[in-house]
Amino acid sequence: MTTTEENKLTLLLTRAKNLRYNDTNDLDDIVQKTKLHLNRYFPDKPVYAKEISDVKFTPNYSFGDSDDSLYRSAWDRGRQKLVNLIDTRIEEYNLIIAEKQKTNNQPTPEKQVDKDRLSEKEYQFLVHLFDRDETRVIHDFLVHCDVYLAEGLDHNHNHCYKLGLIVHPEIYKKHLDNLENIKDAIEERLAEYSGRYIDDTKVYPNLNKFQILKNSYAPINTPWEDINQDQGHLLELLRSAKETIDYQNIGNASRTLLQKFANHVFDPKKHTTDAKNAEGKPIDLGEDKFKNRLHTYIRCELGGHTNKELRDFALNLISTAESSADLANKLTHDLKAGSMLAESCVISTMTAISIVKLIDK
Repeated sequence: MTTTEENKLTLLLTRAKNLRYNDTNDLDDIVQKTKLHLNRYFPDKPVYAKEISDVKFTPNYSFGDSDDSLYRSAWDRGRQKLVNLIDTRIEEYNLIIAEKQKTNNQPTPEKQVDKDRLSEKEYQFLVHLFDRDETRVIHDFLVHCDVYLAEGLDHNHNHCYKLGLIVHPEIYKKHLDNLENIKDAIEERLAEYSGRYIDDTKVYPNLNKFQILKNSYAPINTPWEDINQDQGHLLELLRSAKETIDYQNIGNASRTLLQKFANHVFDPKKHTTDAKNAEGKPIDLGEDKFKNRLHTYIRCELGGHTNKELRDFALNLISTAESSADLANKLTHDLKAGSMLAESCVISTMTAISIVKLIDK
């Protein structure tokens, strides 16, 4: 409602207050124009206009010898109810406008501009203040944040600042259940050392850093919680990867995951082999040799002629997983190739886990 529009209802309110007894022409004009404006200002609330129409200015009953006071009392009650209804709608609309103005002052990802960004020195100092063991979670959250302070007005029209925290989408997801505590701590600390009056704080994920995968992947559920968590971490790396180093990290994470997985399923007492390497020496089955351990595991668990085809298939999957992890580690700066190889690495790693899980049953 603009000032001019608000004045129209205010004028009708004044006319209702000054409505003379039994002036039905003026009453009809006030009622019709009030309904017109209410339908315009509150299009989704037609009941407001109906409330105006339902106001009664005559008594519910009368007797033939009733004096004029009965009608005057009914008129006064109707006039007061009309005044109250119009006054309430003006107040309601003012609250709606105030809330919209408050929302418009909020820092959102689309509204952030460089001039509102916290200076690098102040940002680093804020991060430094949380660099303690007891506030490590907030510190790690902040290092993935862009921090903005936009000047604005609070609901009392006092000068204030609106704090905006734009965070990496994976960090946002990780701390989703704790966002209120994190933002309150950051707001309090920033206000404390800077002397700024911060009226509100909003946290948003930086969707520019969210990568939509062409395919959907889900972790393979295993009996080992660390393996399940590491698969989730691997998928997070793939979803957020943009640079060569990100894709190389996927290769490293895949190799680490396969090594931990091999150590879970491989039993040195049960899974043994007489096979030799190319130099004629016994195959190294140490904890860091996940390929050798998984190959030995598969040969022992799928021994015999009847399992040959399945055994060969499983062995090839393990070899492919190792090769893709090695290749991801050696990526060049070709980001298109990096994305493809990193995703292939994730697929082969999780496929290897899946086939071994089936064997382990």
